[in-house]
Amino acid sequence: MPSPESVQAKVQESVDTWKRQLLDLTRRNRALNFRPLKVSTVAIVDEQPAEIFRLLCLEERALTFAAAPAPDARTSRPPQESLPTGQDDPFAVEEHVPAGAAFVPYATEDLPATVIDTVLQTSLDPEALDRSLRRIEEQARLSLEEQGVNTLYLTLGLLHYTEAEASDETFRAPLVLVPVSLRRDSARSPFVLEPGDDEPLVNPALAEWLRRQHDVPLPELPTGEGASLQSFFVQVRDVVATIPDAQADPPWRVTTDIYLGLFAFQKLVMYKDLEANAAAVTGHRLVTQLITRRGTVPGGGLGLPDDVRLARLDEAYPPERGAHVVDADGSQSRALAAVDRGYDLVVEGPPGTGKSQTITNLIAQALHAGKSVLFVAEKMAALDVVHRRLQDAGLGEFCLELHSTRSSKREVIKSIGAALDASLLPAPVADDHAEALQQTRTHLDAYVRALHEPFGAIGASPYGGYGALASVIDAPRVTCALDVESMTRAQLDIAVSRLMTLTSSAAAVGARREHPWRDTGRTFYPQDQLDDVVDGAREAHRQAGVVAALAREASDRI
Repeated sequence: MPSPESVQAKVQESVDTWKRQLLDLTRRNRALNFRPLKVSTVAIVDEQPAEIFRLLCLEERALTFAAAPAPDARTSRPPQESLPTGQDDPFAVEEHVPAGAAFVPYATEDLPATVIDTVLQTSLDPEALDRSLRRIEEQARLSLEEQGVNTLYLTLGLLHYTEAEASDETFRAPLVLVPVSLRRDSARSPFVLEPGDDEPLVNPALAEWLRRQHDVPLPELPTGEGASLQSFFVQVRDVVATIPDAQADPPWRVTTDIYLGLFAFQKLVMYKDLEANAAAVTGHRLVTQLITRRGTVPGGGLGLPDDVRLARLDEAYPPERGAHVVDADGSQSRALAAVDRGYDLVVEGPPGTGKSQTITNLIAQALHAGKSVLFVAEKMAALDVVHRRLQDAGLGEFCLELHSTRSSKREVIKSIGAALDASLLPAPVADDHAEALQQTRTHLDAYVRALHEPFGAIGASPYGGYGALASVIDAPRVTCALDVESMTRAQLDIAVSRLMTLTSSAAAVGARREHPWRDTGRTFYPQDQLDDVVDGAREAHRQAGVVAALAREASDRI
């Protein structure tokens, strides 16, 4: 048995490993080494990040896109690089995007009308712009539908930085990321950019990298009436100026680059959660049990506890007292019984083995007990299957969806309203089906017990006896005068052995009625008597020849 200190050390080591695997502060992280991609990134040009922040986040206005006004080698992609939609390379890096200017504070009234309107200028020709927006919308929608995670962001401003003072390689990292969504009414309609349900955020990967590498924090986004993103950029510029490496050649700088692209921060959010709640995670009983694979239940940590595994389900958990809303076999019912008794368990199995049915019954069982349930899954399909089963069982009003597009404020309020309306309806009155079900189940249980309970001293069940009888069903039937209830397994084995010996002997004897010794009553002959029998047989054979010769002689004289 390992000591508590060694167990805690193993748990801490495992949690540290999880954190290292979740945190990616390398150049592979697109949030730290941003490079626009040809078909999944759209560069916004001739715009100011602060004005777009005001329109999208503060005024919550929708924006549209404008293609490059005319083919221009300086601002558009060369024609020979335009590929058919089916041949787009999603990982190809865009090399023809104009670099944004360094951020300089300005007065809004001095800006041209094209900068403060709701039209976003791009560097792409109409065909390339439509293709890129279609690709981005498709990927963002797929991520939202399958995982419930919005990965579409509008980046406002970039930090150009180097990893070390002597380094001459410059990297770019987005400063502000605004969650957005793309929509259009029809295939011929233009795309519209709308603010997402989530709040805008400072690049979390960049903030973590600056904190770890240079011990400097990024400022918070401005909030409140009259807030402007210009103040945030000024603060970032001042913070960067305090970093020694930032004064190298080339120096670090804040630019006004704006891009529409796909980013994923789920792992970083999980890392921050582990870091902020390290003590609670490492000290939690379930985390320790998962890491050490040592349980505290009777019978061991793997498999069901003994009191659940050996329980008679129909007696301990009769269906009329349960809350099953879909079918459940024996193994699923034991899982429900384990949860009902307060055990923690992990249910494993390949697709199609009834895991979603078990989860549905578990949720219904918890609701029946007055508990609340949080059901999470990596993909939307798993949530939909269980939610559909609960709806079919009449429990849809008890479900509040906190996933993807159905987690908007309006949908949440509608779900709460439906649940409140359902609570005002009278509960259905129980009928007599429960009593009939109990009688039927009692009758069936009695049949199963009679079929499988051990019988007599031999301990064999009628089910096993009928199975053995099937192999000799065509054999001749003989009435048995023995006391079968007192016969033991050893006596049966001896009888079977003797029958097998008799069978082999009978095969050598052949037809008993035709055997020369059929009338003898003796069962044993010593060797000297067997020799006398052989000698007598030979003498009889000799005398038979003499008799035959005398018979022929007598026949001739007649």
